[in-house]
Amino acid sequence: EERTPSGSAASARAQSTGSGATRVIFSEIGPRLAWIELYNTHDQPQSIEGWPLDDDDPETPPFVFPADTTLDAHGFLVVEATDLDQLRGNLLRLRRPDGSFADMLSYTSTAPDTTLSRYPVHGGGWQRNTPPTRGTFNQAPPPTATPTSTPTARPITSPSPAAQARRATTTKPTASSSQRLDWIS
Repeated sequence: EERTPSGSAASARAQSTGSGATRVIFSEIGPRLAWIELYNTHDQPQSIEGWPLDDDDPETPPFVFPADTTLDAHGFLVVEATDLDQLRGNLLRLRRPDGSFADMLSYTSTAPDTTLSRYPVHGGGWQRNTPPTRGTFNQAPPPTATPTSTPTARPITSPSPAAQARRATTTKPTASSSQRLDWIS
């Protein structure tokens, strides 16, 4: 049995484009797969009617986008967990109706209240533990603390009595008028 989302259809229908020209991608995965966000990288609306979204578990049926589901040009579509409750695998796949892959993602869990997101959304790499930006452009991942070396103060010690005695018996050379010597201690 195939499942379809409730309330995810957009009002406009896209002009037909060849499957090679479509570029709808995963943008962000909500905490614990609470939602999946798609992004249309094109300058034109894109219909995803009949596109299956599935995982690598052969026991679960794919989620299929219903008629009139369209992403606006450079627009987002969020699919809720209630529509995705059958997804259990670790590999998420978005396919076109002809069976070719639009996008694929190996899902890994994130820290609580953070997401797995693509930054920048139109082709960047995947970042873990990013702040949720549901339905909008993803943010850069937070900076990570970089360990820095802290100089450690060395205690100042007095020279040993033997070193003091050696220094006291050393004489400075004298300079004649024709030569100059610098004493380096």
